Amino acid sequence: MKKIIVALSLIFVGALLQSCSSAKVRILPGEDGINKVVSRDRERDGAEEAAYKKARDFCEDQDKMFFLVKEEKTAYQGTMDEQKRKDIRNASKAAMVLSGPAGVLADNAAIGGAVAGAGTIGYSMTNDRDYTAEFQFRCK
Repeated sequence: MKKIIVALSLIFVGALLQSCSSAKVRILPGEDGINKVVSRDRERDGAEEAAYKKARDFCEDQDKMFFLVKEEKTAYQGTMDEQKRKDIRNASKAAMVLSGPAGVLADNAAIGGAVAGAGTIGYSMTNDRDYTAEFQFRCK
């Protein structure tokens, strides 16, 4: 039974962490063939990667190549202090990963559940799309 709890916990956490990237991305066509892409995601890297992918795909759909015109900064726009958000998010991920083994090692599934619950709460507190990446590009 303990092995089943650990396995299910790890599967749940793995699925949760894999579904992290859920960027919202928009392409804004502009004058003279210069377009703008705006991406919002939960993580800085996710916002940037999603923006570049969307711009490249946009150009490829037109059988053209992607060219970066002007890179603008990726910005954090959350309501919480950015470092505090990172700390809570990292601690929450760790708590969710350790929840299964904690319950098994303590020989008490309730302990594992409490650790997982704390991790889930912290993770949900930092789950907004707080990073915005923007840049201009051209398809040639």
